[in-house]
Amino acid sequence: MKALPMQFRSATIAPDTTDSSKRTFDVVWSTGAAVNRYDLLENRYFNEVLDLSGADLSRLNSGAAPVLDGHQAAGVGSVIGVVERASVSAGKGTARIRLSERPFVDPILRDVKDGILRNVSIGYSINEATLIPGKNGQPDTLRVTRFTPMEISLVAIPADAGAQVQRAQTKTFPVQLTRQLFDTAAIYTKRNATRGIRSTPETIPPRESKPTPPVRRALPNAADLYSKRRASI
Repeated sequence: MKALPMQFRSATIAPDTTDSSKRTFDVVWSTGAAVNRYDLLENRYFNEVLDLSGADLSRLNSGAAPVLDGHQAAGVGSVIGVVERASVSAGKGTARIRLSERPFVDPILRDVKDGILRNVSIGYSINEATLIPGKNGQPDTLRVTRFTPMEISLVAIPADAGAQVQRAQTKTFPVQLTRQLFDTAAIYTKRNATRGIRSTPETIPPRESKPTPPVRRALPNAADLYSKRRASI
């Protein structure tokens, strides 16, 4: 079992979906595409792939998932809206967002409608994943098979393709991590074939074991037995 902090991915605002009267717009929060990340603790790059069929949308569909200002969760002032609903279909994860009616959010809604604010990012926790070793010097792939989207944020600059794994956060989530190993037997068979080495050793017939001679027990002396018998009479 491993613990990881919340992860972030860039998303996009679906064009021509803004409804100013309802203060809503739609976002595409993921297509499941691979994102190259860097692990500071293990000093390595790896590719993260989301399996959208494993998305737990219960939080996004609860009516309580927040829309944040740049992933800031320190106080209620950072909450600028709410996620009304979310779904996965046709290889995309989408959501309907409704912004707050507080006065300071009005300029944000106008900028979204005018196409000035276009960057969205999703925060999610990883529940289960499989680490697949890279081949021929390629980075490993972390295939996320179960994850939970927690919030959606409007951001100035979304997490880029080389975003680092955020390890400085205090809150972490348990992850069931499976490491997928290579088929070592197949690898050695292929290597030995190129070297002309038999992968299966020749069968050597077992050696015939020699029979163990019987152990001869020493018999008692008849004279001694006679003397002991006379002494007992």
